[in-house]
Amino acid sequence: TLVIDNKVENKLEFRKIIESSKYIVLNSDITMDLELMDNLNLTVITFGFNNKATFTVSSIEENNIIICLQRIIYNKDEEKIEPQEYKLEVPENVEKHTAILIHIIKILYRNI
Repeated sequence: TLVIDNKVENKLEFRKIIESSKYIVLNSDITMDLELMDNLNLTVITFGFNNKATFTVSSIEENNIIICLQRIIYNKDEEKIEPQEYKLEVPENVEKHTAILIHIIKILYRNI
């Protein structure tokens, strides 16, 4: 699993790295050239405040976020995960994107 939370500058190196990945978890709130991931056998999971992301934020309050899985994904054991909402309690010292990312990783690796 590769997490991308910043813009990638070196596209050739990036392509080499992602070729061996099963999952790419991508912050959809950053600009990214998705063509780099064409023709690879991997799953791209996007997250953020973008309403087209795989996991999108449907509600945000002081220390709570509700994220919505908008389409079926499969975890590392190929178990189907249906669209649903998840309520996250986020400590004040944790950035919102980081909390969402951690939750997605837990879902993929069956720690929830």
